[in-house]
Amino acid sequence: MIDLQAKDEFWSVVEECLQEFHHLSPVDAVQKSRELRRKLKSPPPGLPADLASEIIYHDEPFDVACDLAVQPLDLAQYRAPYDAILSLHNW
Repeated sequence: MIDLQAKDEFWSVVEECLQEFHHLSPVDAVQKSRELRRKLKSPPPGLPADLASEIIYHDEPFDVACDLAVQPLDLAQYRAPYDAILSLHNW
């Protein structure tokens, strides 16, 4: 199970990706990430809440940001700036 600090860092990376690669404002990036976090706390019937929230942490934050922005990007094209964001968050 992933601890709370690691979860917060994951979402910080998602938010930075939304700003850096999808050009969302900081406010919009936080709003999108919080909205998804709320949805994960109330999964569809039959899916345990702890499982639903843990599944997301197996994805790259970059990919989660792309899903939130509804704009798929090729990670290979953004590897260097993405790695810089990851290193800032010890991810």
